[in-house]
Amino acid sequence: MFGSKKQVTSIGDQVATIIGSETSFKGNITSQGTVRIDGQHEGELTTAGDLVVGYQSGYSNHQ
Repeated sequence: MFGSKKQVTSIGDQVATIIGSETSFKGNITSQGTVRIDGQHEGELTTAGDLVVGYQSGYSNHQ
């Protein structure tokens, strides 16, 4: 009845960088946290956290 409340955290609260669905970015990304790509990214990506790629995103790493 008087138990502790659990804090619910969504992925949006944990993401440090977001490339939005209507955004296009060419270049390198370096992040210490989680990166989410819903838009277009072409380049290198380095992260200490997780990489979340949206369903209709366009991520391209040409080397």
